[in-house]
Amino acid sequence: MPHSCHSRFCNACGVKYAKQLAAKATSFCLDCPHRHIVFTIPEELRNWFRQDRTRLNLLFVAARNTICILVNRSLLKKLKTKQLRNTHYIFKDIPVRNEFGMIATIHTFGRGLKWNPHIHCLVPELVYSQKTNKLKMFHHFNFSRLRKTFQYQLIHLIIESGGLSKLEERNRLYKEHPKGFYVYAKSKSDNNDSNNGKNIQGCINYFIHYAARPHG
Repeated sequence: MPHSCHSRFCNACGVKYAKQLAAKATSFCLDCPHRHIVFTIPEELRNWFRQDRTRLNLLFVAARNTICILVNRSLLKKLKTKQLRNTHYIFKDIPVRNEFGMIATIHTFGRGLKWNPHIHCLVPELVYSQKTNKLKMFHHFNFSRLRKTFQYQLIHLIIESGGLSKLEERNRLYKEHPKGFYVYAKSKSDNNDSNNGKNIQGCINYFIHYAARPHG
């Protein structure tokens, strides 16, 4: 009589789980080039997230806000001139924004198996304009802007949640990380890289193995 342990630690069940996730992701992914983006946080912030793991959701929100700002640069400039404050989900209530796609998963440890929460995202290089009701390609990911925007958005969300209450703590994070928090978003120009390019199945298979691994 066949049995299954349903554990991701199991060589058989874990592989099956990864394949099922990949098939599900493939079913709703767009047929276009995708970008694998990794958002990481500095070591001095990791313990704050470990104290209360419900705070890990802020990493997803910060990653979402960062990409939203990147594909809505002109909208951001207009809001700054009107001096509107940031909301938890930026641009959520604005009907003329550009919409983007994203599949995101969290990985709570690094290669050394130490606590190191970071977000893996799979983002199609395609956005939908609500204003024009059209799809348009979006290839350019400004790495410097990605890092600094993610840094600002995450610090803003942490403050909003009651962390980094002291001004000197916030200033130190900006001073010690002048280029922003590290974000990996390799260019799609390397067409042989399984993380990028038009090979969407290769992108998904590489991305999903992070989601299928057991977390710390």
